[in-house]
Amino acid sequence: MRRDGEPAPVEIIDAHVELPDGTRHRYTLVRRDGPHVGLVRPADYALTAPARLTVRVTFDHGTGPKTARLHAHYIPDDAVPARWTGAHRDALVDGSLVVTVDIDVEQAGLYLIDANLFDPHGEPVAWTRVKEPLAEGRHPVALRFFGKVIHDSGRDGPYTLGQLRGALAAPDRTPSRVSMPAYPGEITTARYLARDFAAAEWDAPEKHDRLRRLERLEALGDAPRVGRPLPPQ
Repeated sequence: MRRDGEPAPVEIIDAHVELPDGTRHRYTLVRRDGPHVGLVRPADYALTAPARLTVRVTFDHGTGPKTARLHAHYIPDDAVPARWTGAHRDALVDGSLVVTVDIDVEQAGLYLIDANLFDPHGEPVAWTRVKEPLAEGRHPVALRFFGKVIHDSGRDGPYTLGQLRGALAAPDRTPSRVSMPAYPGEITTARYLARDFAAAEWDAPEKHDRLRRLERLEALGDAPRVGRPLPPQ
């Protein structure tokens, strides 16, 4: 609780974690230098599969009891679907930057891998996502950052690949995505120049197929007018 930008005095009435089966575990919130701090240890709950936890706090700041909730996903170590190996490489391919990372897959399935690209000053340059079915074993995953985005930014490298995230899509489970552990650290590329990358707009058969579909819908009156190229997928 904050009031006018400062921690507000509150009375903690109850704090607990609720598991998917409805079981509740109490924990203690203690005021420390203003805000209240509590420790939640999911490893103590004997969970053997990924689970969605609900952290609830009931408090009173002078206007009667109120409850705040925070949802969190917990993945036991032996249920992690895949891990980063730490191996990586980068190259300029067909005018775009391709950063390849290696993954050890323990659970086969459709993986969603995404990352942000930053310039040497920490300013964001580009973002990309890969959806790729992976079998068990070690696999390289190529993250492609579209050349025109980097070219138009005017920002030279070396670039930093940060916030690298991965998850197994699990639509028949809760949670529906099982996350990989965070990548330890950052990946720095070679020193590319912004002008090294292609300035051409994205062009591929998928783009033209999608434009044709939109034009057919437009002719039927079911879609807005097609007025500009679609972004790269």
